[in-house]
Amino acid sequence: MKLFALCVLAMAPSVLPAQTPLDLSEHATAFATHVGGKPSAIQHLIDGDPTTFWHGGGKSLQRTPQNVVVKFNKPRTLCRVDVTSQVFKNALRLKDFSIYAWGTGARGTGAWAGAEPLAVVRNFNKDSTQNTGHATASCTFDPVTTSAIRIRIEDTWRPDHAWPRIGEVQVWTTTAPGRAFTRSPIPEETREEQLLCDWAMGIRKQFPLTKFDPARGYLHYARTFADTMIATGTDIYGEVPSPMFVSILMVDNQKHPNHLLPCIHGQRTDDRANHGGNLHHDIMLLKAMDLMTSLTGNAKYKQAAGAYLRFFLDHCPNTTTGLFPWGEHAHWDFYQEKPGHLTHELLGGVPLSFWEQAHTMNPAAVRGEADGLLNHILNLEAFTWSRHASITVPQPTPRQSGYQAVDFPRHGGFYITLWTFAHAATGDARYLDWAMKTLDHLSGQEGQKSGLPPLTEYHSQCGMESALSLALSLLEAAGLLPEGPARQRYLSVANRYLDAIERMPHQPAEGFFALWCDRDQPPEQATGKTFPWTAAYGGKLTADDAVLCCLAHRLTGRKNYLHMAEDAARFYTANEPPGPNEIVRAHVYAAVITLLLDLHSQTHKGQYLAQAKQMATLAIERLYWQGLFRGATGIGHYESQMMVSNLVYALVWLHVEAHELEVKVEPNYFNR
Repeated sequence: MKLFALCVLAMAPSVLPAQTPLDLSEHATAFATHVGGKPSAIQHLIDGDPTTFWHGGGKSLQRTPQNVVVKFNKPRTLCRVDVTSQVFKNALRLKDFSIYAWGTGARGTGAWAGAEPLAVVRNFNKDSTQNTGHATASCTFDPVTTSAIRIRIEDTWRPDHAWPRIGEVQVWTTTAPGRAFTRSPIPEETREEQLLCDWAMGIRKQFPLTKFDPARGYLHYARTFADTMIATGTDIYGEVPSPMFVSILMVDNQKHPNHLLPCIHGQRTDDRANHGGNLHHDIMLLKAMDLMTSLTGNAKYKQAAGAYLRFFLDHCPNTTTGLFPWGEHAHWDFYQEKPGHLTHELLGGVPLSFWEQAHTMNPAAVRGEADGLLNHILNLEAFTWSRHASITVPQPTPRQSGYQAVDFPRHGGFYITLWTFAHAATGDARYLDWAMKTLDHLSGQEGQKSGLPPLTEYHSQCGMESALSLALSLLEAAGLLPEGPARQRYLSVANRYLDAIERMPHQPAEGFFALWCDRDQPPEQATGKTFPWTAAYGGKLTADDAVLCCLAHRLTGRKNYLHMAEDAARFYTANEPPGPNEIVRAHVYAAVITLLLDLHSQTHKGQYLAQAKQMATLAIERLYWQGLFRGATGIGHYESQMMVSNLVYALVWLHVEAHELEVKVEPNYFNR
């Protein structure tokens, strides 16, 4: 029965059965889509307290509805559902929504009774203008027996139609007989929306797998992926087509979905290039394509990579700040021909070879990005910074006060690297001055006992991964400087941090590195653990850190770092990743293969090459399908944000190592 309500329901049944509220905190589990989940559990939605709330994401619900699923511990006969929303910032965060029951006896996807919603609410509580408070929609219907309900949220009262909030869901049961709905699809729902809601019900779609063909070899799969991206993965959207690669493609039809896909665990909506492309994600793919031309003699790969980069440099940097629309948040929106997200934050360690290539193509663009990094600096005297900066609005000079610094050490390393490159490329002393001021700020924050800079100037905790990233950026940047005080300063600070990190109680042979120590405690007291198979927002992937240990050994010759990398390799070769129906990102497979190849190239031990082949075979069989790599096992789409580019690069590198070819392959240390 459909329900069109302003504040309470209309069209209630003629005879209302006896109603009893069900304690959902004891008898149900709540899940929500688009909160970085798989989907994510949100028990506070059913805890009886409307002041604890779930809020959804910032994308328009008119384009991509969000869902809440309440799953009961056994089938229940329901006659009423109450949904409480909140007024926040002058807008009630619930306007249009529909409620569906789970189709009894269904065994496959699409089991929601989409043809017969329990309620359809439009313009809920339209006249509410309060600044604070709650509003509840009470939706009654003829008794229904079901094991779950789904609230599909389609709009809020915000002008951007986003950021829904639900404070509480309450259901009412009855002893009256209830009818059971049969499965039927929701007409306008996408496959991906359906998939994530089915996950909440314990249903997982089985995606087709590929059998690795040794006769074709590893390069074949990397090369056919590049072929697919060139043929069907370029920017054909909006008014200005371009040779840039789209970030998301469905594996089954090799097309962009043109709607927001559900996040997987550890993924944030605003980190994704949902309707465009992100050069930061694709750096290693472009480098892999250059190698493909060297290996095959086919110029199309290098030409496509060069056209992508040239278009980006010529058309995408902001004309006001000079900053690139790339990184952790920003990207180029193909449909709107402008930056998607306006927040600049560098995502990883851009190789110096990339800066060299970009500078050769368009030196003004690279210098614009280097100049634009000053937009991150919040205090031009103390040289504190925020990892976030506006792409379109320059910071005033003098700077305004009152900003809280978010001066992560790893980001300082990224700035120092580009500024040092710009200084070496142009001779402009400003860049070296900015780099030295950044280093002065970081070293001035070091703890006396830890020997490390804190995560931010207002934080007492030091992060191993952030400090390691900074140290390696300093060592790489030092190679751009002549002998002298600046170079020696880079080297001494970097080695001091490596000394401290080396003393932490890492156990890579058990699959983890230590993560945190207080700035006023010795590194030996570090706590926390990385994860061997989980790549998510915030890092903490063991294989990534082991790869950086390889880089530390390359740059310094420190044997302990090589030993830690080898210990991590022993863990990975003794343990397989979770199965193909679980969520494991391409990033993880790529990092493990990269670790093994790096160790092989440094030690020349054949075991590492054999182990890299085994992991690459698993990656291909679980991720590759007819010309594309899934972003992760257990999903049906390619996505650049899951760092497929690293996997493609690793497969090309593996081909070179396996055939002992005289082609120089630069190790990949982007993820740091």
